[in-house]
Amino acid sequence: MTGLVEKAGDILLAARSGLAGPLPDLGVEDAYRVQAAVLAKRGATVAGWKVAIVGGRAAAAPIANIDVFSSDDVLGHAAGTRIESEIGFVLGRDLPPRSATYDRADILDAIASVHVAFEIVCGRLGEPPAVPFTAFLADALGNAGVVVGAPVADRSALPPRAVLSAGGVEIASGEHPHGDPLAGLLAWANDQQDRCGGLKAGQRVITGSFTGAPLVDAGKRYVATFGDPATAVAIRFRQS
Repeated sequence: MTGLVEKAGDILLAARSGLAGPLPDLGVEDAYRVQAAVLAKRGATVAGWKVAIVGGRAAAAPIANIDVFSSDDVLGHAAGTRIESEIGFVLGRDLPPRSATYDRADILDAIASVHVAFEIVCGRLGEPPAVPFTAFLADALGNAGVVVGAPVADRSALPPRAVLSAGGVEIASGEHPHGDPLAGLLAWANDQQDRCGGLKAGQRVITGSFTGAPLVDAGKRYVATFGDPATAVAIRFRQS
């Protein structure tokens, strides 16, 4: 099993440099082990989590500390890079696995601050259905970074809608896919399976895009606003 995880980790690490290769068949537990292996091979630590609900069950991937950016940074652009407008939660305390079920109030109580954010998405080996879900899970669910924007003043009244613009032109708008940005974090807190240490104080958690996942164009400035125009996040991409 260790050999399988190491091989998959090496393939994914090479894929980050454009050297793609098929992964061996992986189970869900294998995929979470590969996430940890890739993180270690990159010399990175866990700065946060991308969480999702897939097929009715929670899934997550670590966000590396070297993949956290600030609003209005300029990032490299790779073919197939997508952008997602999200809400990010900064944990004020650990949420360890436990026998008692976490409820929404427990999760809100554990949140120190709420920020608007972008997730940068780029599946190094493709995305389902072109590749098995476990391969995508091993590839950190396609996470290529998170861009942290302005704080939301009232963490109990989460913005219901976002608008995404590119080069000053609106290209998408919408609501959270589960109706509640806390839904994915709540589901994952109650079904943690990772091999990277779990949900810890100080980590950032993103939970799903309000505006889909459009492809990005180099040179354009992307801005997402969440109700209040002052609550925005921005990023620009250069040609890599």
